[in-house]
Amino acid sequence: MHEIWRVIVGWEGLYEVSDQGRIRRIGIGRGASPGKILHPHLQNAGYHAICLYRNNVAHNRLIHRLMAEAFIGPIPEAHEINHLDGVKTHNVLPNLAIVTRRENMLHASAAGLAYRGSLNGQAKLTKEDVLAIRNAYIQGGYRAGGLGYKSLGHQYGVSWELIRAIIKRRIWKHLPME
Repeated sequence: MHEIWRVIVGWEGLYEVSDQGRIRRIGIGRGASPGKILHPHLQNAGYHAICLYRNNVAHNRLIHRLMAEAFIGPIPEAHEINHLDGVKTHNVLPNLAIVTRRENMLHASAAGLAYRGSLNGQAKLTKEDVLAIRNAYIQGGYRAGGLGYKSLGHQYGVSWELIRAIIKRRIWKHLPME
C-alpha cells in the first residue's frame, strides 16, 4: 500500500505526517536529519504523541490531531478526534473522525468503550485496588479502629477524597459489591 505524506499544519518546511500515522522530519536543524522517521511516545492518557522542535524548543503534539488537520481539515473549536475502532494508538486515516465531545462519548458508550475504571487513562487504581479499599474499610471501619479515608489514601498513594468517593460509590460504581 502506498503511504501518502502531507505537511504538518503550522510546521511547514519542518515536518510531514503520513496517512499511516508516521511523522518525518523534512527540514534541517541542529542534530536533525531530513527524511528521518520520528518515534512516538505514549502519553498517560494512552495516545501516541510526538515531540516536534522549532528554534530548539520542544513542542509535544498528539499524532491523531496532526493527521486530522493535515488530511481532513481544520479542527473546529470544542471538537475532538474519534478513533472509530476505539484503539487510541491506531492512528491510520480511515480510523479517525472529527467529532464533538458528546459524539465521542456516545460512540464510546455504544461501542462498550466507556472510559471508566482502569480503562480511563488517568486512573491511578485498578479494579483490585478498589475492591481491596472497600473491603478494608468495611472490615475495619473507621469507628471500629480500622482504616479510615486518610490512612487508605496514604496506603494507595491517592487523596482521602478519592477514597471517600470510592467508599460512597460515587466513582467506580460499575463494580459489583463484594
